[in-house]
Amino acid sequence: MMDTVYVVLPVHNRREVTLKFVRCLKAQTYPAIHLILIDDGSTDGTESAVREAYPSVEVIRGEGSWWWAGCLQRGFDRLKDKSVNETDIVLLANDDTTFAPDYVERAVRFLDGKEDCMLLSRLRNPVTGKVEESGVLADLRTMSFQEAKGAVQINCLSTRGLFLRWQEMKRVGGFHPFVLPHYWSDYEYTIRAMRKGVEGVTTESVWLEANLTLSGQRDLSSSSGWRFVRELFSMKYLVNPIYKSSFVILACPPRWIARNLLRIWWQAIKQILRQGLLRPMPDSLLAAGRAVKNRVRRIKKILQLKRQANASRPIRIVLGAGETAVPGWILTDVDQLDILVDSDWRRFFAPGSIDAMLAEHVWEHMSEQEGIEAARLCFKYLRPGGRLRIAVPDGLHPDPRYVDAVKPGGTGPGAEDHKVLYSCGSLQDALGKAGFQTRPLEYFDENRHFHATEWDPEDGIVHRSARFDDRNRNGELHYTSIIVDGVKPIA
Repeated sequence: MMDTVYVVLPVHNRREVTLKFVRCLKAQTYPAIHLILIDDGSTDGTESAVREAYPSVEVIRGEGSWWWAGCLQRGFDRLKDKSVNETDIVLLANDDTTFAPDYVERAVRFLDGKEDCMLLSRLRNPVTGKVEESGVLADLRTMSFQEAKGAVQINCLSTRGLFLRWQEMKRVGGFHPFVLPHYWSDYEYTIRAMRKGVEGVTTESVWLEANLTLSGQRDLSSSSGWRFVRELFSMKYLVNPIYKSSFVILACPPRWIARNLLRIWWQAIKQILRQGLLRPMPDSLLAAGRAVKNRVRRIKKILQLKRQANASRPIRIVLGAGETAVPGWILTDVDQLDILVDSDWRRFFAPGSIDAMLAEHVWEHMSEQEGIEAARLCFKYLRPGGRLRIAVPDGLHPDPRYVDAVKPGGTGPGAEDHKVLYSCGSLQDALGKAGFQTRPLEYFDENRHFHATEWDPEDGIVHRSARFDDRNRNGELHYTSIIVDGVKPIA
């Protein structure tokens, strides 16, 4: 008999974000899924939109006071009232996550035959395609938390995509909505679970992507006066000293509780004295200070890029690098080098001086005309014989779910800023108008047949490719890109 996967999803006033999650859930290949939506007082039509998109959804309606732990507790209580089999699986989920169609199926397959464990979905970097985050190593003596370097170090997990069987969840018990209503509740829950013999595990085969910009408030440096004090004790502030103290009392060994409480409150008092009780600074002065700080940061990045450009031989640069790390290449981003601005190029490079350029999933964020102009500037600053390697989403990919995710305004991460959905032919045309000779490396044609030519990753590795994207397994191409090399002719 197939185990049912009960998805417990707390939401509040993030209709479009929630719908992206629901669309991913609806596309799952695993058939036995039951969605329990805990809508804590949304006023933006979230519930009705989810009912339309996912008619079988079961909704628990709150009034806006449950917060994260309260919502999960309502989900736990509802599962206790249902006829849930001991081996059925519960997925505790965040609505700001997206995942592949076989996400749930992979998790169920991994848990098959395993007991006394809970599986955390790993976090996949949408820029590099690399699967990261392998659990947390919590040092409860010093209240420090860092990424575990291996399975043996894991003693704490988040609940961003946490799978566990109902028999284990019953053993762990519910949440603490009153003393830990929001942040810290996931860490307390998983630490408690491990103390009750439920092992925390991860695997590269079960991953998701998350919009981390939607997480809670972490920086109060721009606040002062009583505004600072209010925000310090806000439910939305990650290290609110009240709830951090609750976590210490619930999760820390007794011998470390007093020391940690003193540390937490001494730090809070210092912050209040330094920022909270001083005369509030005018908003205009705060804005000016932030502008100066951002300007200094940008100048530092520019100086660093200049040093790299002067020292590197050959000169190979990554355009729109984000968090990408490519050994031997100079990483640039728009706050240092806007590839549409000639003066930005001239600041670092002489025309005809660059040996190679790599741009993975950058061109789709520009209009068609901007893409041609950017290619012309790349052509100008490449040496004769130099290469521009571009990778973009493939508009001729045969999977309609892929196309729906990557099209302008699509459902995938970052697609709201996509301007163009290229085919291999249209991308080659754009590069040709800039003067490049082109060579396609990977692409689908108009008949939805996939073509691939051997290419050297040393000339510019593309992570979202048939060769290197870990979503492509067993000969199935779930995620590919159009990859085209543009070469500047030797006169």
